[in-house]
Amino acid sequence: AKAREQELVLFHGTKHSVVQSILANGLDPATGSLSPGVWLGPTCAGAHRYASRHGGPAAIFVVLACPSINSGDSERSRDVWRMGTKDGALPAYVVMYQSEGDAEVVRTVGKGLSRRASCSLNESKRQTKCS
Repeated sequence: AKAREQELVLFHGTKHSVVQSILANGLDPATGSLSPGVWLGPTCAGAHRYASRHGGPAAIFVVLACPSINSGDSERSRDVWRMGTKDGALPAYVVMYQSEGDAEVVRTVGKGLSRRASCSLNESKRQTKCS
């Protein structure tokens, strides 16, 4: 019996230096730094913890995922997925940042196409302004 596939919105944290490769080629399970696979989690905070451990500029991808156990994907714990296939994870947005106050948001529209916005966070007013 075929396992039911799900559609999920998950997060992937990474170092800034691999963003252009992901935008051009998608998320590649063969290049995982923890172990083979693309690791996706349910919270932006979890992705940030992983992305910021490298030091320097970081990035968080918002990923549309359709994990399939039959295709080699596996749920590791509490909605954390290790995607074993490239086809099951589509990066939809990426937030690139250096510090808590500045970010650049890129919405991927299709292979090689993107729309950028610069964002700044005003901590005292708890507002984010993008242009």
